[in-house]
Amino acid sequence: MNKIEFKQFLQNTKDNIQEKLNPKKIGTKISVSLKSKKTRKNLIIYAFLTLFCIAFLLLLSASTSPLYKDLCDGDSSIFIFFGKAITLGKDAYRDYFDHKGPILFYINALGYFLTKSKVGVFILQCISLSISSIFMYKTARFFTKPIRSVICVIITILAFGATISDGNLTEEYCILYCMIAIYTALKFITKHPKAPHPHKNMVIYGICFGICAFIRVNNGLIICGIVFVTIMTDFINEHIKEIFKNILYFIVGVLIVAVPVCLFFLIKGTLSDMLFSTFVFNFLYASEGSSEKTSSAILLLLRWVAPVLMMIFISSFFAKRLGPKVASFITTISIFALIPILLGFSYTHYYTTLIPLIPIYCAVFFYITSNKINILAVILCVIMAFPLANYFVQSESNIVHYSKKLYLQSHPAKTSDVYSDIYYSAKQLSSQIPDEDKDSVYCYDISATWLLQADIMPCFKIFILQEWWSEMYPEFGRQINQMMLEKQPKWVVIHNIDIVNSKQFMNIINNNYELVDEYSYDRLYKLKTQ
Repeated sequence: MNKIEFKQFLQNTKDNIQEKLNPKKIGTKISVSLKSKKTRKNLIIYAFLTLFCIAFLLLLSASTSPLYKDLCDGDSSIFIFFGKAITLGKDAYRDYFDHKGPILFYINALGYFLTKSKVGVFILQCISLSISSIFMYKTARFFTKPIRSVICVIITILAFGATISDGNLTEEYCILYCMIAIYTALKFITKHPKAPHPHKNMVIYGICFGICAFIRVNNGLIICGIVFVTIMTDFINEHIKEIFKNILYFIVGVLIVAVPVCLFFLIKGTLSDMLFSTFVFNFLYASEGSSEKTSSAILLLLRWVAPVLMMIFISSFFAKRLGPKVASFITTISIFALIPILLGFSYTHYYTTLIPLIPIYCAVFFYITSNKINILAVILCVIMAFPLANYFVQSESNIVHYSKKLYLQSHPAKTSDVYSDIYYSAKQLSSQIPDEDKDSVYCYDISATWLLQADIMPCFKIFILQEWWSEMYPEFGRQINQMMLEKQPKWVVIHNIDIVNSKQFMNIINNNYELVDEYSYDRLYKLKTQ
């Protein structure tokens, strides 16, 4: 190596060292490393939340969990029945009636198609709740640190254990779309508190509300609260043009869901049936609930809505610390969440619509106390924990109940049985019906669980809850009696004949049918031979 080459070698070495020690490049590498570390941390948290949700549903979603041998007698069985019927080529609303939205039935149809059993529905539940938990975590992160955000999600899921009611219900699936809307709104509000709301967010809210509307419209009112607070903010800031644009973009979002759903049923020729069932009859059903609020029911209701009332108070009292826009957002969506609760029936699972508010409730506590343990934190913890007591008492009761049920299932005593009376009724009575006659069976006030256990598809669309539905909508009673006279099903199964109010229906049974068999309250009748 000559002198010139040696100098060149030294210069190249110097340049390489300077390039490696360049602060900008070092900063870039550190930034990439930190981002990678943050991504890994988030993935670990998401994986943990997913496993937690699966374990939660395995225990408490008794209607779909593969751990339980028997089917639960509840609304979930109705939806699984619809899923099975759709996979068999039946049309929702034309062949079978229920007042829930089509998206719920097709979720159950997809689940049933995957495994030909309730397990497929369970898989879809796990996906839905796991994604919901991730959005709960991301929402809580606007207010507090990662570990505390995970705590917020765990508290929320455990609170959901109080209202899950065997799982696979409309309110459970709508949690996801309410959380997406809440997260989207808070993400913008916390980062851009003074900027007008972006139109793309309004489209997202419209899509989320549209999905909820075609599951059960009552479940999406939290999203309406988001839209309302956005419009009111524009009005206060005198952004009148933005109000009309935001409403328009929200409608566009709703139409993105509504148009394909309506076109699908229009092509099938059942659009009017679907709209009547999903919206008109559902309104009649809800209006019945508003007239049945006794004093005891109101006291029970107050126990369930206590966290929401407390959140309205806390967000108003600490409005300055939270920021006026965040405080008004929390207050408004809380008020809108209460509307269907106050106006409808007071079934336990209806309070699931309040669950999307609980991660915010917990995260706001951490935010107000500045994540520190002091006298304010202790006092606020006691004040805010008390309204959640009802949820955790009920959740603990459910966990104990289903844990015992699983234990007895795996260690059956001689005096106990893992199957219900519905199972034995279905097996005994359906065994009397020849296979060639199973397309001519009508069931009156029989549980959908019975139909699933018996593997029978009823021959008329009004196939469950006939007494209740005929009382609300007398036309159903007339349709049933007309069908019994004209179609004359070969077999009729009736649950608890003593509560049948229709004299015409009972005259048809007494004159045209003979009792073949009975099990407990269930009776099997056969059409008399001419």
